[in-house]
Amino acid sequence: MSLFDHKHIIYKLYLISLILILMLFSSCRKPNSEAEALGSFDISANDKQIVFSYFKHGVSSIYVVDSDGSNLKMLIGSKDSDNYYNPKYSPDGKQLVFVKNKKGSVNSSLCLSNADGSNLQYITDDKQIVTEA
Repeated sequence: MSLFDHKHIIYKLYLISLILILMLFSSCRKPNSEAEALGSFDISANDKQIVFSYFKHGVSSIYVVDSDGSNLKMLIGSKDSDNYYNPKYSPDGKQLVFVKNKKGSVNSSLCLSNADGSNLQYITDDKQIVTEA
């Protein structure tokens, strides 16, 4: 292994530890109407961005942030009846795959979008249970 590989591994571990700390703080108990939680996340292949789902006020949306913590933005915003979660980058980093489900239903759909959240497409219908992208 080269020195670059070691630095790359250490950097990824650093990012994961930061996310785990955020998850720990977001799991603090609040009344159900105010519950917030950091969902699953993925790191882009170039290590420059982190995509994650965030649950707040009964809905889950998908966000992206630069790995240094700057430029937080919502990519896929939940509507009152829809939740989006478990985002994953495609190997080339150009697209995202994630799960959508309607509030109150156990059924869900697998979705695909560009990495910037545009061009949302449904890969499956919502007549099945999909839990991971």
